[in-house]
Amino acid sequence: MKIARLLRFVLVGLISTGTYFVLTEGLVLTGQPIDIAHLIGYPVSLVVSYIGRKVFTFGVRGQHRRSGPRFLIATAILAATQWGLIQALKSAGLGSTSIVVISAVYYPVASFFLHTLWTFRAPPAPAGSKPAP
Repeated sequence: MKIARLLRFVLVGLISTGTYFVLTEGLVLTGQPIDIAHLIGYPVSLVVSYIGRKVFTFGVRGQHRRSGPRFLIATAILAATQWGLIQALKSAGLGSTSIVVISAVYYPVASFFLHTLWTFRAPPAPAGSKPAP
């Protein structure tokens, strides 16, 4: 694992989260209900995350037809597994603070590995082509 890629991943995560927070909180402060603000802020932060991860973190150019749907699928998988983790920890009797901490650690770690191993992984080379030196 390259440390530089991990640091870029963290930076994009902070920017994406900051985008969500500033936009959503700004909309709430202007009188929008929280659910409407979230419905606007969340997709905008996902676009920031996708573009940042694709271009800055993983250095992928083009390939939107491949990486775009994979990003959406990965996001759905991450959200579902995070929800499942929360429910399992709740059933195990953990307190809210512990659940939030574990959940907050789980998501970026799982996201890094899923995006590295699948979402933004380079497509296989065409049959018969020579690997790059």
